[in-house]
Amino acid sequence: MKCEASLDHPPFYYSIHRHSIRGMNMPKLNKFLQYLTEAGFRVSRTHFDPTGVRTDATLEQFKSVLTKYSVPTNTNASVPQTSVSMDKTL
Repeated sequence: MKCEASLDHPPFYYSIHRHSIRGMNMPKLNKFLQYLTEAGFRVSRTHFDPTGVRTDATLEQFKSVLTKYSVPTNTNASVPQTSVSMDKTL
């Protein structure tokens, strides 16, 4: 028998870290919850996983929203490269 309180929560649970994309920075968890809500899905956090999200979105929909709001990781240094001249005048 299910507890009545659990009936109020969305049926699926996903970990935002498990479904993150390599080479991409995912959005902050609270922002991601907001994006899912704005997309029309029911959302709540889990008590057993700090990166867990309960939602009525399918895995495909969940990943679609996550991909939409993830940004590429900048692997290059932000300092512009300058060429060094090896020309020595004597």
